[in-house]
Order: sequence, then structure tokens, then C-alpha cells
Amino acid sequence: PIDPFLVSFDLFFHVHSVSILSWTHHHPLILHWLAYSYSALIPELLLIPLLIALLRERKMCRIFLLSGIIGYIFIQGIYFFFPTTAPAGILHSPFFTPAQHSCYIKFYNIHHYLKIPHKTAECLIAFPSPHVFCACITWYVCKNKKWLFSLIGIINIPMIIATLFLGFHYFADILGGISTAALSLYLAHRIDGW
Repeated sequence: PIDPFLVSFDLFFHVHSVSILSWTHHHPLILHWLAYSYSALIPELLLIPLLIALLRERKMCRIFLLSGIIGYIFIQGIYFFFPTTAPAGILHSPFFTPAQHSCYIKFYNIHHYLKIPHKTAECLIAFPSPHVFCACITWYVCKNKKWLFSLIGIINIPMIIATLFLGFHYFADILGGISTAALSLYLAHRIDGW
């Protein structure tokens, strides 16, 4: 796993995940707001494609699907060659949730070819962040409708921040998710233009 490198990267930019996690947990209102934002991804992934289809944004529907497929391939490929265990696997804090520890156990078992316990969290990948990737592409495909773009921005900016402040991802994961989204959207536009 590349977690030590990701921690070093974060520290180079003066991002201390354990301190951020501690700060978040000492501000319950912010903690609950970020947790709500973080959990908004699944409904958003179901509603945004439907909404842009109803708004007859055919090109954006194609871009959403193409960039999602391209990004999924990139994210899986990066994870295959550069696996991670997520912050709970290498950092120590009493504020990591049981679900985050469960993710670490799942990732650890996968990386060591061990049986995955039945009661593990529904986590996918740490680097690059699939949450950030999806937040970026869903926000982008709303750009032709300013009211929708603004609304999704109000939801997705805190969602991206929440990945770090809740301890699910490193700062490097966020940058990786944004970069993967940008590259996937670029390639989706190129493919759609052929």
C-alpha cells in the first residue's frame, strides 16, 4: 500500500489529517453537516442523470456516462497498481468510526489475500477518491443549467471537503479524484466529438 507516501504528501502541504479529524469532532454542528453532505452522493448519482435527461441535456447525459466509465477504469487501474488502506489504516485517532476501521480491515485482507469478513463496510477505494470523482462529474454535467449547477455546488463542495474532514480520505486522494474527473471529462468530450 502507498499510504506512507500519501501521508508524506499531505504533510508536505501541511495537511494533518488527525488534527483535522479531531477539530471536526469538536464541532458537532459541522460534523453533522459534513456527514450529511458526504452521504448525499448516492441519491445524487441516481437523481442527476435522471434530471439532466428530463431537461433534455442529451450531450451531458452522454458525457456523464462516458466520463463515469472512463473514470471507473482509471480509478480501478490506479488502485490495482497502487493500493491504499485509507487513513484509518495508518493513522491513529479515537475519532475514526467503526465503519472506517472496517474499511481498513477489508483493504488489509484484500492486499494480503485473506478472506474478507462478512461484516465489513461498503468502501471501494481510497486513492483517488471515488467520492470526489463523482462529485466533480455530477457537478460538471449540470453546468448548462445555472440554477442546478449552483444547487449541486452547494452540496458537492462540502461533500468534497467532508472526505478529508471526516477522515475517509487523504488530501492527496482529493487531488487524485479531481484530476481523474478532469481527465475523464476531457476524454469523454473527445470521444463524444468523434
